[in-house]
Amino acid sequence: MKAVRKWKEVPHHPNVYKYETRRGTRYGIRRGFKNSVGKRDEYTRSGFTNWHDAEGELKRFEASLVTGGINPLTHRGVTLNAYFAALVKNREELGVWRPATVIQKKTYYRKHLQEKFGNRPMSKISRSEYQQFIDEKIKSGLAQTTMRTLNSVMQIIMNDAEHNDIIRKNMLRGILINGAKPPKDVSITDEDYAKFMDTAQKLLNKYQLTMLYLLTLGERREELAGLQFRSFKRGTTEGKPYYEITYYVGRTPQQPLGGPLKTPSSYRTNYVTGPIIDYIDYSLQYAKNILTRTHREIGPETFIYLNEKTGMPVHPSNINRNLFQRVKEATGIELRPHMLRHYFATQALQDGLPQMSVMHWLGHKNIDMTNDYTRPTREGSLKVINGMGPILFKNGTAGPDGTK
Repeated sequence: MKAVRKWKEVPHHPNVYKYETRRGTRYGIRRGFKNSVGKRDEYTRSGFTNWHDAEGELKRFEASLVTGGINPLTHRGVTLNAYFAALVKNREELGVWRPATVIQKKTYYRKHLQEKFGNRPMSKISRSEYQQFIDEKIKSGLAQTTMRTLNSVMQIIMNDAEHNDIIRKNMLRGILINGAKPPKDVSITDEDYAKFMDTAQKLLNKYQLTMLYLLTLGERREELAGLQFRSFKRGTTEGKPYYEITYYVGRTPQQPLGGPLKTPSSYRTNYVTGPIIDYIDYSLQYAKNILTRTHREIGPETFIYLNEKTGMPVHPSNINRNLFQRVKEATGIELRPHMLRHYFATQALQDGLPQMSVMHWLGHKNIDMTNDYTRPTREGSLKVINGMGPILFKNGTAGPDGTK
């Protein structure tokens, strides 16, 4: 406080001050404002060697006030609750997080982080304390995917606070998550896949089967639900028909009438040919019949998967209930849309299709994400040993079954 009292205003430069040090004159800024929790606060920076730099920093801060950035949370005692609320508000307003993402982040924060750290100043959360918290969560039996997600929420908060100079450094970065339960198995055997699809052909009508077949191509559920008439463009190449399928919007339980796709790379076009052409033809005409019968408008942006009685777009959650649950009850095989996406990735890469092509087909932003979708299969393992066997066990060496 003694040093602050020696600051002197720089004439004609409001909120810019100068003070003397052993190394000469230095400049600083002091700017009052109300922070995001409605309390009077002050933004203070010092150590500038000239007033131009000090004023530049002041203008940057004032610009953040106008644009609604997170910088106004400058008080070093700001709590995790206050910063998280400001972060969510900022991400929503900028459209960085979709409604589904906001709900996920809030749920994980409220369920796992709020009670322990919510009212704590961010600068007072130590690495050892947070590591102990993570270890206790693991001991409670939380799955690895849950642990990674809740930690990612904390890291997003702390990294953003570091970026905005609310904390000096994110001391929680690189925390260890060891010993958590492995993620739930989402692999499908070839036998289960064949049995599930055979049963589906007996239980579902052709309109419903088309939805299932499109999901086998690796679409996300929200992408299937968001398919519109403009999504399909029919063409011919070398005398054979094909469909160009373009993904424009996604429909989720949070945005049942349509919203942005999951990531920028999700906006893509795939091409299909073969037996599915007939199913898509049928599905498009069937959707038109439903809309005509229910006196609803048919246009390029009209969704094609509808409630057959009302003509309204089928709710995204009903895809699981109307398709997968029915077949599960008949077969005992639990299958979900995302498992089909994993199955597609596994089979495509296992069969030697180019990684980049599979990545773009699935709408992934990088190869690592596509590779993470693959799962080891018995068929894949047999294909490896059948290919490597002649190399490994040549010249009369005993094979894996003991024979020569």
